[in-house]
Amino acid sequence: MSTKEREINPSKRKTKKSKSSGRNANKTSDSDENQALAKEKNVLLRQIDFLNSIILDTKLKEPNKSKAHFVKKRKQHIYKKDEPVTIKRTQFRTRLKLRPNFYGPYLIKTVKPHDRNEVKNVGQHEGPHLTSTAVDFMKRWSTADA
Repeated sequence: MSTKEREINPSKRKTKKSKSSGRNANKTSDSDENQALAKEKNVLLRQIDFLNSIILDTKLKEPNKSKAHFVKKRKQHIYKKDEPVTIKRTQFRTRLKLRPNFYGPYLIKTVKPHDRNEVKNVGQHEGPHLTSTAVDFMKRWSTADA
């Protein structure tokens, strides 16, 4: 049967139209499905955000934990008089990015209590001639060529 014949001779069956049949029924069922999918999507996004926050927290805590454990268990070097050391650059200014981070060599002049040392410049180089510094800002002077 062609479409023209259908228009002229509609089907003889008479059916009752229920609320769920026809074009509008598909729209409501589609919208219900869309709403259900949107709710499920929101739930999944909330779960992802929650898991990401947990992962971020652990990533931020772990390095601090391991560093604290390392520092706690580490045996600190005890500096002696006339030992060569380098001291860290503590005053930062512009155009120092390519400069070395440590001044040196220095010799320890006196050992003070509470991890403080007075150091004296050896030779001519950048940095203070005589200064007092903490052990935290000192490293042993290495003469090995790297």
